[in-house]
Amino acid sequence: MLLALLGASLVTVPASATSSSDIQVLAAGTQPKIDRPQLDKIKADAAARGIPLAQALTDYFAQARTSLTAADEPDGPVAVPELNVDDLTAAELTDLAQYAKDQGLDLAQTIERRGWQTKFTDVAEKLEADFEAEFSGAAMAEDGSSAWFAFKGATPEAALALARTLPVEVQVQSNRGYSEADLAAASESVNAQVSANPQVASASAAYDIRSGTIEVEAMPTPAAQPTLTSVPAPPSGIEGVSVNVTIIDTLNELEDGYVRGGGYLANGLSRCTAGFTLKYATSNTKRLATAGHCGRATWDYSNHPAQGGGRTVKKVWTHVGRYGDIGYYTLGGGTATRTFYYAKNLARYATSAAMRRPSVGTMICKYGYTTGANCATVKYRNVTGGTWDDGRPRKGLVRMNTRISKPGDSGGPYYYGGKAYGLTTGSGPGRSYWTPTFLLNDARNYKVWTR
Repeated sequence: MLLALLGASLVTVPASATSSSDIQVLAAGTQPKIDRPQLDKIKADAAARGIPLAQALTDYFAQARTSLTAADEPDGPVAVPELNVDDLTAAELTDLAQYAKDQGLDLAQTIERRGWQTKFTDVAEKLEADFEAEFSGAAMAEDGSSAWFAFKGATPEAALALARTLPVEVQVQSNRGYSEADLAAASESVNAQVSANPQVASASAAYDIRSGTIEVEAMPTPAAQPTLTSVPAPPSGIEGVSVNVTIIDTLNELEDGYVRGGGYLANGLSRCTAGFTLKYATSNTKRLATAGHCGRATWDYSNHPAQGGGRTVKKVWTHVGRYGDIGYYTLGGGTATRTFYYAKNLARYATSAAMRRPSVGTMICKYGYTTGANCATVKYRNVTGGTWDDGRPRKGLVRMNTRISKPGDSGGPYYYGGKAYGLTTGSGPGRSYWTPTFLLNDARNYKVWTR
């Protein structure tokens, strides 16, 4: 990727239009440009042959993979080869093609609008890590046209320098008055207050990072359900942050009814799903990740039919609560691999693992045995609460902007390109939830094993 760094102009939006804070706009015309000469050649080839761009990319991957070595694919060849087209990996292009298909969009246009996502994610994760006390959020526009970052006080110059590396318009908001950590703590406090209401059976809270609004869903007790139409919204404790409470009548459901790719788990009539292979931080111990609510003592694990083979795996640790919905099992004597299924019978390498939740607007994909491969964007990135059909509260979940999973998908991988993000937890009306895999590191010192 060739990034021509240009001087970025700053446009200040009046404070009155931004709730007593300032927004600097780095205009798209002055941001770096992305040059993709190899992709342009593939587009030209597709046009000359009269075939879809997706097919031209598949043909290119097949031809280019002949140059790969064992060092490129240490656990053996996979369906998506470990190669790049300019700044994009083959895995990223595969996911962009899936997203374009899901949304009914043109692939070339989708690549143009969302092909900078990895760069955005790298910037957002570094800003959150380097300025955690001041970082107030990051978001990618739903249409992929711009990025947004915010800070509690003045924006650090180092943050502006990072924002100038993105190839789109970037809005940088200063003097917001609170950090994202402050907002997350307020959300958790609000959830506890709503949950304490004797007419509420359970509640779930998330915050809209752009507006700073805390959104709470409350499930009435059976006795209150016929008549309860509203619940008082407690104060957020942060100036300018409002709270909305919505009464719901349907609990979120856990998705362990069937099986999915990434490895099938079966025990009698029960079904669950394997996610990524894990490695302990200070040893070579490997484990098999899945959802925490899939907590049976043993599972019969089997690969997809094209690969075959199976074994019994035993529970080592499972958890539902502070660290979301996570767990891991032994490998049952099987050989550990850094690959995971992203489609039926098809695997790719996990090349990195996210150590932060993805920003709002980020496109993430998942694979499930019931629903197959689907992609959507992040709606809320730190959901707290217990509106689940097993009654157990979970913290730290990520919620997608639509439902892309159904019963049978539990434990399955959430990913983009080769980056491992999380494990399927469940879904509710119009949304899916998952648990970030970095919570396994926080809780038990295990990380996704990557190439």
